[in-house]
Parts: sequence; C-alpha cells; structure tokens
Amino acid sequence: MDELHAKAEALDAVLDSLRSLDDTSVQELLQLIRSQASVTEITQLARNILASVDFRNEHRDSTRRAVMSIAALTDEPPIRVPAKPWTDVTDDDYFVSHLISVFFTWHHQACPAVDRDIFVREMNSKSLNSQFCSPLLVNAILTAACFYSDHPSVFADPDDQYTRGKHFLEEANRRWTLEEGKVSLTNLQTLPSIIIGNIVSGKDRIGLLHVSQSTYLRTELERKVKLSLKGGNDEFASAEYQRSLRLAAWAAWLTEVEMAVAFVRPMEIRTPQSKRPWVDDELRLTTQWRPYPKIGPEVSFSPNCITDEAYNLYQIGAEVLPLLLAIDPADSPLPGRMSIDRSVKQARLHSVGQQLDDWEQQLSPYAKFQPADSLAVAGPLVDLQ
Repeated sequence: MDELHAKAEALDAVLDSLRSLDDTSVQELLQLIRSQASVTEITQLARNILASVDFRNEHRDSTRRAVMSIAALTDEPPIRVPAKPWTDVTDDDYFVSHLISVFFTWHHQACPAVDRDIFVREMNSKSLNSQFCSPLLVNAILTAACFYSDHPSVFADPDDQYTRGKHFLEEANRRWTLEEGKVSLTNLQTLPSIIIGNIVSGKDRIGLLHVSQSTYLRTELERKVKLSLKGGNDEFASAEYQRSLRLAAWAAWLTEVEMAVAFVRPMEIRTPQSKRPWVDDELRLTTQWRPYPKIGPEVSFSPNCITDEAYNLYQIGAEVLPLLLAIDPADSPLPGRMSIDRSVKQARLHSVGQQLDDWEQQLSPYAKFQPADSLAVAGPLVDLQ
C-alpha cells in the first residue's frame, strides 16, 4: 500500500508538471524519465520545478487551485449539476458536481434536509426563483461536502489544510446575512449544513447562533404555510413542498439535538408536530448505495427507515438531555434548566433506559445491518444499535 501511494503521488506530480509548465521544464523532466531514474528522483524533480515558478497565481483563479490528479481524471460524478448561477466561488461544473455527489453520498444520509431528486432537478433548472433551491442553500451544501472530499479545490488556500471549505462557508455566511432573517423553505434547509460548516471550522458562536435562529425560522415558516393554506393559497400546497417542509423541519430539530448534546446546552426547539417525512411503504423503500468518490461495492439499504429510526433515537436523546442538565432544588436556578430531586432524576433516567431497550427490541429489520457475511459496508448504513 505504501508503494502504491508513493507511485500515485509521483503520477500526480508528473501530471501537474506536464499540464502546467513551459516546454523547457517539461523537456527536463522527460529526459530524467527516459534516463531510467527512480520514481523518487522523478517525483522530486517535478516538485522542485513546480516550486520554482509562480504556479499558484498563473494557474488558478481567485478561489481554487487548478490541479488535476489521477483520481480526478478518472472520476465521474454520479450527479451532474451546473456551478452557475448558484455559486460565485467557482465556475467549474465538474467540481461542483463532484461535491454535490459527495454530499448526497455521505452527509445527506445522516441529516436529510432536502429531497435529493427535487433539489438536483431544480439546480439543473438554473432558476433563481425556485422554491427548492437557492444560492445560499447550494453554498451551504458545498461547504458541508468539502469535509468529505480530498479534491484539491476543497481548500480555499491549496497550501493550508485548515482552509477546507472556507471559501464556500464565507459565501454562505455572506448570503445568509443578506437574507436578513427571511422566512423561506430554502433558508430553513440551509441551516443544518451551515451550522455544521461553522462548527467544524471553529466558528462555534456563529454555528450556535444559527441553531437558535432555527427555532424562530421553523416556527414562522410552519405558521406562514398554515395560514396560506387556510386562505386558499396553493403556493405551498404541492406534495413536493409539503414533503420538503417536513424534511427541513425534522432536520433542523435533529441538528439542534446534536448541538445541544455536543455543547451540553438546553434545547430551544421542540419536536416537530408535523408527521414524519415518510410513512408506511415509503419506510421500506430499498435503494442502491455505492461509496463515492471511493471505490466500493454497491449495496442495498433502506435510507428512509434508517432516518426514521434515527428520529426515534433522537427523541429519546432529547428527553435525556434535560435530566442531565437538571440541578438540585437547593442550588441557584439556572436559565433553561429544571430543578428536580436526585431520587426523581434517577427514576426518570431509569425510565429513559427502558425506552432505549424498547427501541432496540422494536428496531425495524430495514434499519439493521445485514449478516456479517453479506456485502454490508460502512457509510450511510448506520447500525443504530
């Protein structure tokens, strides 16, 4: 494996040189290759030549480095979408298609805030008036996707690994500010990705501020839609909009539970009163999944059922958190924390433990790993046990 990795790096360095340098430098490299030099010597020369010129300024735009690795040359994103008019960070359709494919392969499976088919369709329409896609939402999704990809362009600064996704995050934060709290479906769908992007990038305060904003946004959007339907307006009446709204509402709640547990803080948002995104036969829907961009076997799984069982598990988690944060009645009161006697607290925690046992016993077979000798792989196939 080490040898294969070294050869892959050598091929990348040579390819970058052949694509990017002047004829004189390329000829020098070719002569070394023809002299039967070792892979190490060839790689070192390629890197030295690249380092000797102003490669970054000459061959990349203001936001990304224009390098093409061996992996990128052979990569075919399963989802194809345009970069424009959705983002100002890049105009590279391939790169944006790569990130969108990565997002729906990995992050989306853990927290589905959008309907994949609807979102991809609307992104391909290039319509800025879409109910289901916006530049803000796209840049937030691209930010989250950067944390799952090793493509060179996921770094705002190619020489700084800590700038992963920074360019898309800055664009998303800028566009969020311009929205000025506008109540819309795409803004609610944006929150889970933009929260994760800020938290992972070390901007905890901004991320937690967005968590607080999700409470207001979800409440106001549900109220807005309800009043519109009562008034006979069909703007939000379509089945696609209703499902997308339920997905966004449950994803916002799921994200807050995660952040509340991670930062040990009281929750502000209540469990959605709307029905789950999928019911009955939809929960048993089986589809095919393949790791991307990594190579791996294609397997069958039931994403809707897994997500629905995750909702059940998070509801139990949402009951545990207030108990863990509870204070003794003799202590000074704290905002958002209830005061309960220790014995009562223990009894309630015992009850939650029983709920977890019941949940495990009743776990749907569609949400479990298949036998160990089957083609089950890690990824979205989360073993909820």
